[in-house]
Amino acid sequence: MLRFSTFLKEETAEDYRQSIIRMGYRNLKNISSKRFQIFVPAKERLIVADKIASRLGGALVSTGNNAGKPVVEFVGGILLFVKPEPSKSGVGGTAKEDAQLASLQKQIQDELTKTDLMELKLKIGNKYYAVARAATTPGTPKSDFHLLNNKGIEVVWISHKDGSKAKDFQQWGGMSARAEPLIASHSETQEFIDDVKKEFGGVMPRATTVGRPVKDKNLMGMSVYGNKYKTGVLGRQNVTILLQGPVKLVKSKTYYELESNHTSINGDIMTGDYAPVFMAIYKGDRNNFGVKGARFAIQPKASRKFKDI
Repeated sequence: MLRFSTFLKEETAEDYRQSIIRMGYRNLKNISSKRFQIFVPAKERLIVADKIASRLGGALVSTGNNAGKPVVEFVGGILLFVKPEPSKSGVGGTAKEDAQLASLQKQIQDELTKTDLMELKLKIGNKYYAVARAATTPGTPKSDFHLLNNKGIEVVWISHKDGSKAKDFQQWGGMSARAEPLIASHSETQEFIDDVKKEFGGVMPRATTVGRPVKDKNLMGMSVYGNKYKTGVLGRQNVTILLQGPVKLVKSKTYYELESNHTSINGDIMTGDYAPVFMAIYKGDRNNFGVKGARFAIQPKASRKFKDI
């Protein structure tokens, strides 16, 4: 996806459209050289517009009557019109992530109203956090959304995956030198890349996926929790907790906890179906690490069938 630094050059509507597609949205339509549309469920228009604006450096310039017509303006006067989509076709996993953010924010607000408190006491692992609201995390870090205290300070960072099983989401993270230089340069990563090149001579065969389990625990952590995992400092690139599927705020004694279909707290090592695996997958339009037709990623073991290399 586009990062703030890329705005130093003139971006086109097509550049932004491709970045939005990489965020997980598919139902887009070009209007002109500086105007395009995205179609999402009507109730999610504002959430989606705000997320796209935050992540790609745009501004929400119009909400229309009753906040029903959001428009995002990018550098150079490029406009994105967020339109209602009556069906769910064309909406990727990011829409479900947005829905979970909205749900969590409502649960927090409902509890604050009910208890007449300014903050809730949230327990994650053996630590406690004072939280007052949830918000989307801008840019393209590992954190999808975060929790803030009543002073507006970020205190908890959350990576969210859809579904209930390891095969329900695509990957733990990418391996490209541009997006993940620490992962790409790791000796174990380089060894896997070299072995793929030796195996196939620089051209990935059709209908082929090869893989190898990741062994280094720090590399596992960087892929699952973020590339600053090794620092031990929690933040946008080293999330506090990973949640899969519906997110629930549950009262327990004098504090609250977060529950989901699959929950992992920073430092937990993924095993079994969730174990991180290097994968090289045939994708005709890709050319990763000099291997024509290959896409490299670190994925859950059960995400797809692969030949061990």
